[in-house]
Amino acid sequence: KATVSVLYWKFAVMTTAGRNPLQGVTTALPKLVGCTFPELNQPASHKKKQLLVKGDRGTNSVGAKEQPSEHPGPAAKKLNAEKISVMMPEWQTLDKKTLRFYAYFREAVMESQTESDRLRKLSILYYLEDDTMQVSEPRQQNSGITQGSHIKRHKIMKTETEHFDLHDLRIGDTITLYGKTMMIVDCDAFTRDFYERAKLDQPEAIHIPEDSHDQWQTKLRLKRTKDPELKRVMELDASQRAGGTVHKLSGEAKELARSFYINDRKVLRFTCEWRDPHIHGEVHELTLLYFLADKTCVVSEHHSQNSGKDPFPRFLKRQRIPKAGCPAQGVSLETVSTMHRPDQFYTDEDLYIGAVISVFGRDLKICSMDQATQKYYATQYSVTDFTPIGVDLAKPKPVAVPCPPPHNGFGNEQDSLGSWKHLVLKPPRRDCAKELRDRDKVLRFSASMLSALPTDKNRSFIVCYYLADNTVQIFEQPKANSGLVGGKYLCRQRVKVGVKSDGNPEYLQKDDLNVGAVVGILGTKFELTGTDERTKVLLAGKEVEFDAGRLNLVLKKLKEFTMIRHISVTDAFRFFDRDHSGGITLEELRQVLDELQITVTSEELYALMEYFDTDGDGIISYAEFVQTMVQQDYTDSDEPTNADPITKPAVNGAKCSSAQQNINDELFRKKVFNMFTEKLSRRRTVLLETFRSIADSSQDGCIDERGFRKCITTTLQLHLTPAEQDALVYKFFHNPKTHTTNSRLELKNFIAIFENRV
Repeated sequence: KATVSVLYWKFAVMTTAGRNPLQGVTTALPKLVGCTFPELNQPASHKKKQLLVKGDRGTNSVGAKEQPSEHPGPAAKKLNAEKISVMMPEWQTLDKKTLRFYAYFREAVMESQTESDRLRKLSILYYLEDDTMQVSEPRQQNSGITQGSHIKRHKIMKTETEHFDLHDLRIGDTITLYGKTMMIVDCDAFTRDFYERAKLDQPEAIHIPEDSHDQWQTKLRLKRTKDPELKRVMELDASQRAGGTVHKLSGEAKELARSFYINDRKVLRFTCEWRDPHIHGEVHELTLLYFLADKTCVVSEHHSQNSGKDPFPRFLKRQRIPKAGCPAQGVSLETVSTMHRPDQFYTDEDLYIGAVISVFGRDLKICSMDQATQKYYATQYSVTDFTPIGVDLAKPKPVAVPCPPPHNGFGNEQDSLGSWKHLVLKPPRRDCAKELRDRDKVLRFSASMLSALPTDKNRSFIVCYYLADNTVQIFEQPKANSGLVGGKYLCRQRVKVGVKSDGNPEYLQKDDLNVGAVVGILGTKFELTGTDERTKVLLAGKEVEFDAGRLNLVLKKLKEFTMIRHISVTDAFRFFDRDHSGGITLEELRQVLDELQITVTSEELYALMEYFDTDGDGIISYAEFVQTMVQQDYTDSDEPTNADPITKPAVNGAKCSSAQQNINDELFRKKVFNMFTEKLSRRRTVLLETFRSIADSSQDGCIDERGFRKCITTTLQLHLTPAEQDALVYKFFHNPKTHTTNSRLELKNFIAIFENRV
């Protein structure tokens, strides 16, 4: 330790040469008691310091003894660091020694009705260590003025060669900094004490003049203190502190509370008119709502279409309306809160048909009231006359109804009307229920053309009217040596017969067709001369009887088409089986008949289904199809011989619908199972380990349905709907051979089903 001390003093003497020889050595010494020298290893600090050094200790100090000047002048009388050290013997440095002065300046305000100038309060800081100054303005909340630092800290030049110092800051004097003239009005206690000890005079503080904005804020605060409600609360609090008893609710407050409990959600509705004298006497139609609960009113205006007025939601927001004779009338809305006498506001007694109420200078005339309001006045005030007064409003101009343009020939007329009525094209609305109900109902009439030409007298036509979509189709019967080609005369379309009053077209209807009627179709008149029995039944509104003979002809035509178009029965079955499910459903049979343009009723379709479906499961299998269709090759008869001729079916379509539903369910299960195996094909090891752990935790080594659902949703985190989960449970737990459902599944069976080995 003694050796280290000797080294310390030896190197301390060498520090006068301007370098520290212990730099780097002190960091190598062990951190022991007595072996650390913090004064030789101080952290670097670049902050400028003013040391007040007494005597001749060093020549580089800022506070060194000042040499007398050969030309003494005003600068010799100013304070410097040495003089300050004499005045303040307790100060070792001038760091953080700051003088604070308070000042203000006036700023001109141009475009304002409330003030012409604005008073800005400032704070001037003078730093003794380097004679720098800083000017800032205290921030005020919600002032809308950019406040804070006005002049950053630096030496501010007074002249080209001289800067401002502490002798230039005096209370009552003005100082101009960068074009802003500031009046110094006060300083803090530290600054005043400094000037007294320096024997420099500082006058007393000067009163800051009031700003117009501050005066307005003071008046506003005084208004708030005069609020009677606040005064009542303050009196209540003072009375409670003194030990007295005061009612917590005033008489009016009690009346409002009672009215709220009795008349809550009860509103009176009046229709009013107001004639605006400023806009050529325009009459405004208004609606006044009076709330009985708190005796407040809401006024709203009715705007006509394309009136050009802004659609304000309220003409007057909800509040109590003062009467015209009150002092607050015509002053401002703020003074309404100071009015608390009940006779100063309008009540339900003042509202009746013909009354004129003044709503802040606008006279509203009550013209009528609704039924609920009439019932209230009849019960409460025994009023019987509720004759409304006509509202004097300008009659609206009649709206011109545009006529639809003529059909341009593209598409049908409904498409053209849709493009005219809607900016965004929309397809015509169809009656799907009617199309399904009347899809096989067709009215057929024999007709002749009414024409003056002798060549048209012997022409025969068949008019077909489809009840499903009200369309018409006309065929001409060919005649030998007539010179006219028979066949389709008019394609299937709706026939326009006139125009309705609203401009929409009128089409040919079912009621316009009967034997002997003359129908105009596209400029040509046809006389309906006869019809068939089926049409008579449809016109009479009765159900069509089942025709077994006709259905046998349909079956014969279906077999002929199948054998001519397809080489083998397998191709024909694939043609009927559209979804390739291995069976023909009722809907698939209907689609084939529609493609062949064979019209059958629902009852006839069920009869065909029953004829093909020999086992009655609702699905035509391949064996049943072959047995029914191929039997024609082994007989000379054209009639079906595998069973009796088709008769009226004894079953309805419930069995076919159930079979179709079973097929859809099976297809859905197959789709979900394929998705399940595809997603987990790459995670097969994780899947098997998960189910193996569940099986091992059970007593019998099997998986139940609950554990299966929990595994696929929680462990494997497959986002499946409840229907998809049910499909997977059915696929794994249902036995297709015995048609039974197993409550528990063995792990080996699960693996076999997952790998499609079952």
